[in-house]
Amino acid sequence: MRRLPGTLVVRVTERAPVALVAAPGGLRVYDGSATLLPIDPSTIDVDLPILSSVDSTTLRLLDGLKSSVPAVFAEVSRVRRSPGGDLVLDMSEVRILASADADVGRFAAIPMVLADLKRRRVKAREIDLRFRGQIVARTS
Repeated sequence: MRRLPGTLVVRVTERAPVALVAAPGGLRVYDGSATLLPIDPSTIDVDLPILSSVDSTTLRLLDGLKSSVPAVFAEVSRVRRSPGGDLVLDMSEVRILASADADVGRFAAIPMVLADLKRRRVKAREIDLRFRGQIVARTS
């Protein structure tokens, strides 16, 4: 934009990558608004969750996780849809189930739940966020 008499104002907005999406020829990098980014993951080291297809709802959720609950985002390796349409987030040691319209705030309790289970020496195989007002931990 121009600010007369002689100033040019340039605004730059960075689009942060949130997921790798499988595509013909390899993986593509997307941001939270489902925009394809000009990043080649074969030349730049990116550690992001993998999606099987572009899903704007899931990408928006991952963007929210990255900014609001980075500890959870850092552990997510893959996100997919269940046959019923729910989200399945695979983490290094546990699977998270969430409804397709899950609020990012629901994920904030996951580190506390896992820490409590660890303190009790109980290993969770699945954390289910689909129930209103509660978190269900399925143990092995």
